[in-house]
Amino acid sequence: MRVSILTKNACWGDAVGAQVAAKVAFFLDCGADIRVFAEDGRFLHPVVEPFCRTLDADNPGGDGWRFLRSSDLVIVEFTQHYSLLQLVPILARQKLRLIIDYHGITPPELWNLPHADALRQGIDELGLLWCADAVLTHSRFTRQEVLDKTGLPEKRVFTLGYPVDLSFWSGPDGEQSLRSRLGLESARILLFVGRLAPNKRVPLLVEALAAFRDEYPPVHAVIVGNQGDAYAQEAERCRQLAEKLGVSDRLHLLGKLGGHRLREAYRSADVFVMPSLHEGFCLPVIEAMAAGLPVVAARSTALPGTVGNAGLTFTPDDVDDLVRQLRRIWETDLVSPSQKKQPDKKPLRLAVVSARFGTHFVGGAETSLRLIANTLANAGHRVEVFTTSNCAATDRRKPITRCQFDSRRHHHSPVSDRRGTNAPNGPAASNNHRSRRHRTTRSGRTILK
Repeated sequence: MRVSILTKNACWGDAVGAQVAAKVAFFLDCGADIRVFAEDGRFLHPVVEPFCRTLDADNPGGDGWRFLRSSDLVIVEFTQHYSLLQLVPILARQKLRLIIDYHGITPPELWNLPHADALRQGIDELGLLWCADAVLTHSRFTRQEVLDKTGLPEKRVFTLGYPVDLSFWSGPDGEQSLRSRLGLESARILLFVGRLAPNKRVPLLVEALAAFRDEYPPVHAVIVGNQGDAYAQEAERCRQLAEKLGVSDRLHLLGKLGGHRLREAYRSADVFVMPSLHEGFCLPVIEAMAAGLPVVAARSTALPGTVGNAGLTFTPDDVDDLVRQLRRIWETDLVSPSQKKQPDKKPLRLAVVSARFGTHFVGGAETSLRLIANTLANAGHRVEVFTTSNCAATDRRKPITRCQFDSRRHHHSPVSDRRGTNAPNGPAASNNHRSRRHRTTRSGRTILK
């Protein structure tokens, strides 16, 4: 199977670049022959780079054009105007399947940067979606936007969530957290992740920072994302505003981070804040949630749907409401990953009791219970699973002790998933454990010693 992807770019540290990389990895796993044709080949995601080719849209030809025309599937990333989009009507006449992945277009009036014309032209080119066999969107907001602006039949427009590696974002911390590197061990950290584009409204976060200027512990804002080229102007605007409000020492502009360093940023912060006025989905919101970070986002475009019931929202461009929602988090029992690992808090001993437990069981209840146990174990707690099944198939990377429980004899036999050994079975095994002392409470509960 031949697969081609057309895209404006596929940058490392960019949401669209990450999704192109995920598509490349998926099709490689399927055994497909894949090529990525990017108009801008700078700063490519490392997964994409070996498969990226250039193609002259005004004069297509050569091996790249032959591969593209002979593809079984072509996926077009649609974020704004770029020259490769003019090939879409030509490809639609070929014997191939054409999918357009619509990520949303930022309204030009919210941009005010040099390439706003590319956004205006992209809106004018939305009619190209009629060339596709199917259109992918990533939120109810962008799906409705496509239906309203193009008149496409609903059966040709699909909503598909962005893939997120939950195990990575909830994984263990590095040797030194971002909090430690910045010397903010005793501070509260507000985190923003994304491009410093005008529609993101990062200056609103700086204004909120000023509202907490006289409070203790001190509140700092950490800004992670692209601040170069077109975004340098917005970064400078944030610096100037912070200096004017007297909080320049509490604003940290770190630029782009990726991989483990980005995960450390999420897990070092206290609250993730997204004040943006326009989002087609907002992948950083999901990454923050996966890292266990409370989320506060503007009640705008796709953000309420992405946040759902798992975070708080505030009135767009209203700094007072943003401050109010942040106080709600700090005045409740909601805590961030950085607060969960204070050295004076001892890990808990937790027992999970289930008739069945392990990766051999795929039912909804078993899957949910396994996720809960693994999450608690990753958080540093001691987790023991009591089960009547004799299948010890669990994730051996997780520090979970699994015990086979015989309710008739009130004893248990430890089974360590890390060793991969099964509990002994049969009468001999029972006799070996009869010497285990136990006592029974008034309620009839057996306590093992």
